[in-house]
Formats: sequence, C-alpha cells, structure tokens
Amino acid sequence: MSINDSSAIILIIGALAVLGFVIHGLWFSGRSVSRKLMKNNKLDQEIIKSNGVGKVRIVTTDLPNRDKVVQQTYETFEHETTSSAHRDSAQDTVPEEEISVQAEPAEKLSDTYELNVMSDSDKPYQGEDIQEICDKYGFLRGDSNLFYVYENPTTKDKVVFRICSLKRPFSFPTDMSHYETSALAIYMDLPEKGSACAYFKAMRMAADIFIERLGGRIQDNNYHDLSAQDLDRTAAILKNYDETPE
Repeated sequence: MSINDSSAIILIIGALAVLGFVIHGLWFSGRSVSRKLMKNNKLDQEIIKSNGVGKVRIVTTDLPNRDKVVQQTYETFEHETTSSAHRDSAQDTVPEEEISVQAEPAEKLSDTYELNVMSDSDKPYQGEDIQEICDKYGFLRGDSNLFYVYENPTTKDKVVFRICSLKRPFSFPTDMSHYETSALAIYMDLPEKGSACAYFKAMRMAADIFIERLGGRIQDNNYHDLSAQDLDRTAAILKNYDETPE
C-alpha cells in the first residue's frame, strides 16, 4: 500500500466520523425532552414565573352537519403574539351558521323618479345659464313654465322628463335674466315597460350636463348625495322592470 493510499483511507474514515457526529447531534437536538417542572429547582421556578411564556389554543369548528372538528394547538413565547392569537381564536370559534349576511330587500318601484341637482352653497344657478343649457340641448319650455324633454320634440309626444326649480313657486319665470335658484329637480313618471331605463339614463345625462357646466351634485329627496353606484342600482331596477313580462 502506498503513502497516497494510506492518506486517502485516513481522509475517508475522518469524513465518516464527522458525518456520524453531525447525525448524532441533529437526532438528539431535534428530540424534545418532556419532564415535570420541580418546585425545588430554581431554574424551573424562574420558568414558571416568567410572563413571557404563553400557550394558545386555536379551535376552528366546521358546520354542525360535518363529522370532524379540526383543532390545532400553537405555542408562542411572545406576549404580543399570545394576545393576538387569542383574538384570532375568538373569531375562529364562531360557528359559521351564526354568521349571516342579510340580503337587502328588493327595492319597490316608485311612481316617480327624481334627481335633484344641488348647486354649490356659494354659487346658485343663474337663470340665464339655465336657459342657455335648455336651449342648447332641446329642453323645451312647456306647461306651468317647466322645461320638458319629449321622445318626439316636433309632436311633443311622450314626455321623457321634466325640469323644475326647487325654489317656490317651482316654475321658471318668463324673463330669466335676474332669476337664480339653488337647486333643480329633474323628474319623470314611471313610463310603460320598455322605456323606463332609457328615460332614467336621459335624466342622468341631463343632470350631468348641468353639473359639468354649472357645478353641484346630485341628491335624493332626503338630501343624501347619490353616487354613481346609487344611480346604477336604480337603472338596474328599471331595466329589470322593462324586461319583466306582463
């Protein structure tokens, strides 16, 4: 046997010895030692008195008609984590059958739909500006000095919606030069099926025109601001009405 062969054998044996030592250490370090804490042991008493040790039990319960109850136990050594986990435990233990979302009742159809266009508090709508917009977009002055929109402006057949002032007496004067109002009402009577959603969209477009030109916001009759989602919801209700067979 040569010197090189002897050196190689020594290296292999050394490597195996080191590997065995590492495996031995990992095996015993991974095993937990379970014993009872002793009252006469000073170190054990320090562990018992420690405020930083907490144990959390998190329980999640399936629906009653299922057979299994899944339970998981976690241990933590941070007080904040313990508190947070207790809050999570309280949420997880709520049976699913007790958590219910009540569906909103279906909104009933109204005889009249109204969008109130409210001016900014420091900038009321001026009569001449209202008249200019009505002339430009074909809002025609009609009965009781209100502005009307028709399906057919020539024959004035089928009123789509009306525009009035929310300033008494609610009609517009013949001479608009010195007139001002803080709000306009755009409203329609519920039409026959097939037209309601289109009529409401036309009202919404008219309201947007006034707001774009003169400022303001859309409110309902209870002075609550109407969002785009609110208006979409009303349009959906009217669309459903249009599509519901007699």
